[in-house]
Amino acid sequence: MTPARGGPRHPHIGLVTEFDDARGLGTLDADDGGRYLFHCAAVADGSRFVAPGTRVAFCVTAGHGGRYEARHVARLDAVAPGVEAQPVAPGAPPASGPVWPAPPPKSPAPPPSGPLI
Repeated sequence: MTPARGGPRHPHIGLVTEFDDARGLGTLDADDGGRYLFHCAAVADGSRFVAPGTRVAFCVTAGHGGRYEARHVARLDAVAPGVEAQPVAPGAPPASGPVWPAPPPKSPAPPPSGPLI
């Protein structure tokens, strides 16, 4: 199954249909008809839980075993004001800036100490 509308990097919107807290696995149905699994580590706010029935925005990436899965799962009420995730036409760039918060910049590695041989 390939992700519909926009490919693996464009945001999707859907509804969490089930979540097994003991296993940390959930399923969500995208508004475009796709069904995707997600792991609790994919919840964007770090809470590791999303209640069934919650509307979410997410990205689709290739997961384990060749299946597509949801990543960066964010509750729609938790998305920053003024930022709205919407399906994007295939090949089209996002209309305005990134939807997901950028990761913090990595600090450069410290220089090696001691003599170089």
